[in-house]
Amino acid sequence: MQYNLKFILFLASLFLGVSLTLAQPLKERTSLPHFSKCYTQGLIIQDGLVWESCGQFGESQLIHWELSTQKVIKHVKFDGKYFAEGLTEIGGRLFMLTWRAGVAFEINKQTLETIKTHKYQGEGWGLTTDGKQLILSNGTDVLQFINPDDFSVEYSVKVSINGKPVNMLNELEWIEGKIYANVYGIDYIVVIDPKTGNITQKHHLPKLLKNSFRKPGVLNGIAYDKSTKKIWITGKNWPKIFEL
Repeated sequence: MQYNLKFILFLASLFLGVSLTLAQPLKERTSLPHFSKCYTQGLIIQDGLVWESCGQFGESQLIHWELSTQKVIKHVKFDGKYFAEGLTEIGGRLFMLTWRAGVAFEINKQTLETIKTHKYQGEGWGLTTDGKQLILSNGTDVLQFINPDDFSVEYSVKVSINGKPVNMLNELEWIEGKIYANVYGIDYIVVIDPKTGNITQKHHLPKLLKNSFRKPGVLNGIAYDKSTKKIWITGKNWPKIFEL
């Protein structure tokens, strides 16, 4: 996934000049070890169990592991032509995007076996769900709401902040009726109203990897464990995963 440095700086400038009310700022509470070889694309945490998609051509895989022990339960690798992207779950079915292949994998949550594949237009970046529809980002300011059975686009919303479009929306997570999104290349998580596309909150998290750790990759990966109501985040090739 490539990005233009000038454009990233432009995006960062959008957030620096905007004042938004935060109901409760996201702050680090604790951290646990994370697989530093995983180029994190999608992240699911349920009852302390993790499903994580890792990208890069020739290295893409899906890992199912225990959060507290980092014990790998199962993992599956994908053909080298696929660059794994966003990941979400509906009713025991995992859905995983690919970057430029236009292919989404529907996967058994327990066995990690592919059930079938779906086709879609454009790039695949982030993926989440409201429990009924899939919500897909593709690197632009558009979020597509997709039927999980046939992958048809039911409708779209454009994401903006103070009327200005926000592109490079990456990993997504549905949390209590809002869409949380990483913005690729910068240390912001934004909170999006799914009906209007307006960004209602922003969280700046530039100092999660500190002390002896140097950022190996960008902030990416948001998971909400409904059982504990905890938010977890990490980054591409990061050695730690953080509870906020």
